Amino acid sequence: MASAAETLAFEVRLKDFMTKELKRLSMSTKTETAKVGHSFTRLNKTMARVGKTVKAIGLMMKVAFAAAVFMGIRNAVRTLREFSRGMAEVRTILDETTLSFEYARAKVIELTYTTTAAGKEIAKGLYQTLSAGITDGAEAMIMLEGASKLSIGALTTVNESVDLLTNTFNAYGMAVTEEAVQATTDLMFATVKLGKTTGPELSHSLGMVMPVAANLGVSLEELNAMLAALTLGGMKTSMAATQLRQAFAQLLHPSDDAKKLMKEYGIEVSAARVRAEGFLPVLKDVKEKFGDNAIALRTLFPNIRALVGVMALAGNQYDDVGRIMGEFADKLGAVDQAVEIMRNSLDHKMKLISSAWGNFWIGLVKEMKGAITELSTNELERFSKESKKVGEEWGAILAPFTTAIPVFLSLLSLVIPFMKEIAAKATVIWLGVVDTIFSAAARAAELSPIMTEKLLGKLQAAASVSA
Repeated sequence: MASAAETLAFEVRLKDFMTKELKRLSMSTKTETAKVGHSFTRLNKTMARVGKTVKAIGLMMKVAFAAAVFMGIRNAVRTLREFSRGMAEVRTILDETTLSFEYARAKVIELTYTTTAAGKEIAKGLYQTLSAGITDGAEAMIMLEGASKLSIGALTTVNESVDLLTNTFNAYGMAVTEEAVQATTDLMFATVKLGKTTGPELSHSLGMVMPVAANLGVSLEELNAMLAALTLGGMKTSMAATQLRQAFAQLLHPSDDAKKLMKEYGIEVSAARVRAEGFLPVLKDVKEKFGDNAIALRTLFPNIRALVGVMALAGNQYDDVGRIMGEFADKLGAVDQAVEIMRNSLDHKMKLISSAWGNFWIGLVKEMKGAITELSTNELERFSKESKKVGEEWGAILAPFTTAIPVFLSLLSLVIPFMKEIAAKATVIWLGVVDTIFSAAARAAELSPIMTEKLLGKLQAAASVSA
């Protein structure tokens, strides 16, 4: 057995060993605890930074939402004002015995969805239609719908399309029906498609030649075919229209030499023949009997512009006229197809998506406008006067600070010498601020009656439109 001394020595060594291990374990625990503490500290800092980032993102989202709301309201107010102004102008010339204003307004809004044109533009188009002499409400809406569709297919404004259609119907004395408007819009669209011209150019040029062409008996199809053929030959649309007008005018009122020449060559040119056979047979006679005889052509068409146009049509562009006339026969429904393509385009779909947000604000602002129109002018004037009184009361409260701050800075500079220069500069800055405030207030006081009068005028106009 182990002696007592050996046992004691073993216990001592065991105690020393355990003490060292406990100390090592304690140090290790402290170290790990410190590491964990540092980790938690870093985690807290990270979380704090994340929290700040989240708050910043939240603030940015709030600002973005507020900006979106503000822009939505602003755009809605502008759109509603422009549309209301356009419809108010329509109401000044609308015969409500044939078409109610509310129906016209609803129809214009409907056309913004079916034709992709803007409401204010369609409203202006309706005004232009009524101004052009289409005073019957139902006929005006038929013309407006056709013009709105043509504007999409021919890439014109609604006003330009209205001008083109109304000039055509007025020049040719056509009755405004759905079938006639459809056929005319298809013809104009086909002219743009087959010729080297554009919708706006056609709108600005055809009006100068159509009255003379209609008087001579030239059909609308022949006129457009000849115009398209001339543009294919390199002429500008306006020049081609001018040349045709001069040629038609000289055929309507030929000179004595031209009459002798036509009799000599056996060519009959009269409105009766043109109405019965068309203009192309006359053009064919000129081509076959005169050929390249420039002197004979110059006698028949002494005006140089008329001569150039006729020589082109009787020459290289003659076959183009016949071909275009043949393609006009397949034009039915061309505008509707073009509108349908545009309605299904990505651009229009994106516009519809964005308009959903805009329409929400338009509806909101519309109801707000209705609430404003219920306020009487007397109430608004009283509100304006009370606002001025409140401003004066606040001015009286803040008035003592105008002189108190400079006095305080002056006293402070006496106690603390180095504050003298700072106090002087601060006093100058403060008095400048006060002067600016007073100047702005004075200017506002001058403009207040003017702005109030303008505001009341706009509100009264809006009220009249809503009524």
